[in-house]
Amino acid sequence: MNKSIMAVVTAAIIASRTALVALCVALIRIAPAGASAVAPDQSDIWWKASESGWGMQLAHRGQVIFATVYLYDAQGKPTWITAALRPAGAAWVGDVYVTTGPWFGAPSFDANAVTRRVAGTMTWSSADATSGTITYSVDGVSVTKQMVRQPLDNDTYAGRYMGAFSWTNTCSGVHENFVDLTVTQIDDKVSVNWTNQATRDSCSMSGVLDLNGQFGAISGSFQCGPVHDDGEFTLYELRVTPEALVGRYQSRDEDAGCASTGYLSATRRR
Repeated sequence: MNKSIMAVVTAAIIASRTALVALCVALIRIAPAGASAVAPDQSDIWWKASESGWGMQLAHRGQVIFATVYLYDAQGKPTWITAALRPAGAAWVGDVYVTTGPWFGAPSFDANAVTRRVAGTMTWSSADATSGTITYSVDGVSVTKQMVRQPLDNDTYAGRYMGAFSWTNTCSGVHENFVDLTVTQIDDKVSVNWTNQATRDSCSMSGVLDLNGQFGAISGSFQCGPVHDDGEFTLYELRVTPEALVGRYQSRDEDAGCASTGYLSATRRR
């Protein structure tokens, strides 16, 4: 290939990679500011562990959270209320609806027999993405409860990924890197190994998986090289799909006492 053509192709590749890094960093640096479309995803089953038997399910899409609270009426019969919540300052608010309709065992469902009425209001607030406070009223009766995401089963994070780390270190500033990532998992024991694609520096992390509804958190110790660096880390608000792994990161170096906070976004390799 002609040298001038090679130079153009090389420059184009470098430019495209640089643009991709900038795009990844721009996306993962979006920080939640109160209740908004970029707040942590509230979708999950929520409960109060000491009051097992009732709960809430949230479906979060853009600027709306659809809430379904399943509970019991004054006669102890199971019932539910719903609300479409929208951002209001640092919370989500909306009207509470009570719904009635035809018997589930009827030969066909008559939509004309469904009734809906506004019975009160609901407010949901969550400051840390894993717990929150719900306040709602139904026909003049008000309730306030502290709730957490309900764990069901551990996700499987194992796999090979390629992605981007973006983090800020209190001693050395901002770092943005493409990384090759390998995750191994046995039950709740997880190891994460990543290698910087440019410098080939690497870090190994080993920890224990904790489940917060759809989110996972891995806490443990890390070691990095070739320059010796070790300490404690937490990967949290982790979500894994067949295509990707995303989450947030924090750590503290034991030797220098430097702290890091940042974001991870990685695509699963085929």
